[in-house]
Amino acid sequence: MSVPSTAEQQPIDGRTLIRAGWVIPIASPPIEHGAVLVEGDRIVAVDSAQAFEGAPGIKREIGDAEAWLLPGFINSHYHSGRSFQLGYSDEPGDIGLVRTFSHLGFGDLQSAQDFAYLDTLNSAFQLLRSGVTTTLDMAWGGQMTGVAHDHALRAYRDLGLAVLFAPIARDRGAYVYGDDEPFLATLPEDLAGRVRAAHLGLNSQITAANYKAEWQDLHDRFDDGNFIRLIAAFDGVMWSSDELTRAIGQWAAVERIPIHLHHAESKLEVDWAAATLGRSTTAHLQALGLLTPLTSLAHGIWVSDEDMHLCAEAGVSIAHTPASDLRWYAGIAPVVDWLKAGVNVCLGTDANGFSDANDFIEEMRAASLLQRVPGLLDWPSVSPEMVLRMGTINGARCFGLGDRIGTLEPGKRADLVLIAGDRARGRLVNPRQEVREVLVRRARAEHVQCVMVGGRIVLADGQIMLVNEQEIVERVRQLYERLWANQDPSRVQLIEDLLVHVHRHYKPWQANFLPARYRYNRA
Repeated sequence: MSVPSTAEQQPIDGRTLIRAGWVIPIASPPIEHGAVLVEGDRIVAVDSAQAFEGAPGIKREIGDAEAWLLPGFINSHYHSGRSFQLGYSDEPGDIGLVRTFSHLGFGDLQSAQDFAYLDTLNSAFQLLRSGVTTTLDMAWGGQMTGVAHDHALRAYRDLGLAVLFAPIARDRGAYVYGDDEPFLATLPEDLAGRVRAAHLGLNSQITAANYKAEWQDLHDRFDDGNFIRLIAAFDGVMWSSDELTRAIGQWAAVERIPIHLHHAESKLEVDWAAATLGRSTTAHLQALGLLTPLTSLAHGIWVSDEDMHLCAEAGVSIAHTPASDLRWYAGIAPVVDWLKAGVNVCLGTDANGFSDANDFIEEMRAASLLQRVPGLLDWPSVSPEMVLRMGTINGARCFGLGDRIGTLEPGKRADLVLIAGDRARGRLVNPRQEVREVLVRRARAEHVQCVMVGGRIVLADGQIMLVNEQEIVERVRQLYERLWANQDPSRVQLIEDLLVHVHRHYKPWQANFLPARYRYNRA
């Protein structure tokens, strides 16, 4: 596979002027007939297009009077290489994760490594096509699976997509929440023996010492302080022991490393926490010292007022993932309540989004519409302006990067997305309609014309610029066909036998202690 040289991937020598019918800086009101001037990898100026007439040193002009220009979107919760989920039906996450992590991969290391690289690219293509310029990648793999994270990181570097790479730490919860052995002890002896012999889910465990050593090695080899940055992550309270959580938390606090984790995603988590911790998982994180301005929590659905108060007081951010939460039967996050509490809320696609397409624009639309409570005329909703902030500057602030990316302002990195406004708005639109509302209501990934990351054009006229997309997609398809063709029927049956007992384990907890914070459309 050919990869462009470093020189070919660099910003041009000189200035680039990007014109648009509407420039949407996020930090200030939209500018009609505006333009952004870029030099190297930085934004130099944002103004009306007329203000740049005769400006010196402009070597390239792109855009037109019909385009909409915004800062690149920031995907604040995402897992790369998850297109393998396309082989499964949607089901509750507590069950789906067991099934997902129990299936075997490739029998040879080379194929597994190729898959890690190629499938990371395959998924990231979708992000670029919907205007994402920076993504958090909460990454399974590494020492836990034997397939080093190098391959995923090389994929981002070759593609030109900026990444906050967060290797996941976990040391329990292969089958149900908490420790594995007590659950295995409840199984019939024959089934427990078969599960242990097959290592179902057990390759997901790592020690704190091994995690920190692997993280540091990746940081030293890949973190450039700009386009690739390493942060820390663990799966969540249920899947990470207190010992592992404290070790990562204390280390990250000393090193000033942001931490990201799953949190309050499942209704069952509430019951598990009450029964085993005697408090909410939010309160437990506070007791462990994990609630800080460097912490971001994905999902945040099943929370109390006190939980939200604790997060607001600590400066924690919440990554909202509307499509994933619906597809995994998790619920609807109380975004309006989080915002009212003063919490920074950002946005993520998680794995595949609504349409198996990781369409970030579609995710913004869903985030806005899901907060409209039926029958309450004065209920505060998530406005187009706010949802665009969630997808840009709020995401930057989530990881302490608000001074670098997330808005169109002089001095910030030149991460931009140009949308074909005429195609997005369609044949008819009231000229009084505010451009941000039209964008959130009508735009789709197919309307994205150009994506720039750090002054480099990485997508133009629908074409990925720095790697051969067609070749990669074909190789991914071939690898998947091998996976599907080589499934072991006995292992598939073992997983189904195990899931009978997983269902039985969770059954008593379904009464739940915490009601939903949203209302179904019923009398």
